[in-house]
Amino acid sequence: MRQPITIEPFNPFIPILLFQTTEIKPPETEAALQALKDILNIVGVQLPIEKCSTVLIGPEVLYPEIVLRNLNRQEQSHYSLILTRYPMKPNLFGCALRGVGAIISLREFEKFKLYLELLKQLVYHEFGHVFCSPNEHRACRCSHRHCTNRGCAMRQGYYVNDWIKFAEERRRTGIVYCSECINDLRRYFNNRN
Repeated sequence: MRQPITIEPFNPFIPILLFQTTEIKPPETEAALQALKDILNIVGVQLPIEKCSTVLIGPEVLYPEIVLRNLNRQEQSHYSLILTRYPMKPNLFGCALRGVGAIISLREFEKFKLYLELLKQLVYHEFGHVFCSPNEHRACRCSHRHCTNRGCAMRQGYYVNDWIKFAEERRRTGIVYCSECINDLRRYFNNRN
């Protein structure tokens, strides 16, 4: 007689593992860790964040979604954040999978004075997607699940100059997410208790 298959309910309270390729420097790692802590603080959730071993990818990340899915096939459930300098195709700065993780390329940002702030901006944005913000009912259909509220990290940036403007605005105002996106982020965890 076959044993019934039991499916564990989704648990959003799992650790975040930070992976990086060999060329990532300690200040970049620290900026990403700080951004993750900021997100959890804004949402009011405590998750362990762990720095992990170097991940081997490259010389370009052709399919970031596949890299994320493969990394998340480990026994321990976790969210992944991968930092790299390798370019992503098709011309992406970051890529996120809801409930899985994000991969961010610093390649286009490292030459700018504010590049650590740009990295944090991308972590806020991509991990907002990981935690399902903006939700499918609120996102503007024309912006592919991106917020349209001024000053929110979940706005879509298409060019480096967009991300520079967003990071400068965040530094000036101290606002990371709009109230609607904060509610979406909290809902992600509250609906799964």
